[in-house]
Amino acid sequence: MRNFKKSILLTLTAIILLCPKVMADNDGTASSNNEYTFSGSQYVLHTKTDNGFSGGKAIEKGDPHYGWSMGDFKITGYTSYIVENDGTVVFLKNAGDRVKLSFEMQQDKDKLNDDEDIVLHFDTKAYDEYFQTKVYQHSMGLLVMQRTDYQNKPDEPIVFESFLEYSTAQYDKEVQLCEEGDYEVALDYELKVDGSVLGLGFIDKDSYEDYRFFIKFKVRNGNCMIFPRNLTGNELTNESYDEEGFFIDFAKSRYLQIYVEYKVLVEGKEGLVEDVRYNRPAADGEKYTQPGIYEITIKNQYTDKTLTKTIFVGDDPTIKMMAIDGMSLREVNEYLYPEEEETTVPTETEPPVTQTVPTEQTTVPPTETTIAVSEPTEVEEKATGKRDNSGFILVCAVGSVVIVAALFFLVSILKKQKGSASSSLETESAESVEDTSDSTIQEEAIPESESEIEKKIHTPNVVDEENDIYPYGRTVAYDKDLDYTTKIEKTSEDEAPDSSQKEEGEK
Repeated sequence: MRNFKKSILLTLTAIILLCPKVMADNDGTASSNNEYTFSGSQYVLHTKTDNGFSGGKAIEKGDPHYGWSMGDFKITGYTSYIVENDGTVVFLKNAGDRVKLSFEMQQDKDKLNDDEDIVLHFDTKAYDEYFQTKVYQHSMGLLVMQRTDYQNKPDEPIVFESFLEYSTAQYDKEVQLCEEGDYEVALDYELKVDGSVLGLGFIDKDSYEDYRFFIKFKVRNGNCMIFPRNLTGNELTNESYDEEGFFIDFAKSRYLQIYVEYKVLVEGKEGLVEDVRYNRPAADGEKYTQPGIYEITIKNQYTDKTLTKTIFVGDDPTIKMMAIDGMSLREVNEYLYPEEEETTVPTETEPPVTQTVPTEQTTVPPTETTIAVSEPTEVEEKATGKRDNSGFILVCAVGSVVIVAALFFLVSILKKQKGSASSSLETESAESVEDTSDSTIQEEAIPESESEIEKKIHTPNVVDEENDIYPYGRTVAYDKDLDYTTKIEKTSEDEAPDSSQKEEGEK
């Protein structure tokens, strides 16, 4: 039971101790496990003794430092990296990343490379000529680190006078948290070498050899993020509107290429158009208050990523229509100039239709109908071999009627002169004449239109003695001795002449 309680207590204690570490790993920082190593075997040079660690040369065979490394520099906490043409490594970090530089010791300072005759020595004249540091009289590993900002302005070097004094094998010692900038780091140290190692024989004289571990690298933001803010400091998102203006917060992203293009709306030939007034690099904190449209372009030269943001400024109604209502410039012009838009479209599209298509439909058919109407007889005669005799038949019919009427008029006169004795003779002659005319008319093949006209103009086959109206519509002197009834019975409705014939007969 006691063992169980002890185990629970130990577990709770471990949880309590680990909680701060877990919370630290989740306070918005990146959990990147990336690690880049600058190996001491590649970057260490043998320099002149007591000369500010200058004039370095590569380590060659026979050198006390040949074949082993004091340790390695490491970079951690970045997201990715690239290597420039000159070999410089650029570490890219995102928001929350903590880029850290550290040194991992790989040797025992009192027994370097497992050799008791080679040890780290306290240098009494230690200084770095490259960084122009002062002279340090008790230095076991002089570490110098310098950062240069985006304006190419170097900071004051950070100096660790005796960086390796308390270092032990496999010890990882943190140097610095790295923000954006260009970094140069040098670890200068001096070795004391026993004289016998150099093959001096009985002469017991120690030597002192100086070495320099020098690296360069860069740290950059990996995103394209900047923050436009209104004059009160509130952030403005893309396509935001502020009547007073805005400024740009670079958020310490000093190596982005940021340009601001300023445009205003002016009257053009077809409405409002955008007129660019300037396109220039942006400055951190610079204010933009002139009314118009601002297009901010951000480019990261290390990732080739580009971002664009648009901010509207001013109290112009057209600016508000684009910013607040979300209208494009084309839609604004359609709203402000509806009549110009309507008149412009028909002039471009409708005239070609009205001038080409209808002319083909209205001009071609008349030429065809003109031919059909103006020259019907010649065309039909050649096509069918038949001739239309309707006009000739009509003339013959009218002439026949006139002749019959004339004969009938003569017969009536003769009847009056000769009396009742010759009435029968007149009747027979009239009947013979009428039979002749009827047969003539039937042989002439009167068209259907003319027969219909004759039917319409026939007069009733009735004798009206009071008005002296007789068949065929003629008005004559009534003679009681003549037998007109018999005449009427022999005459059919189809034989009755039309009104024109009766008039001509009366004449």
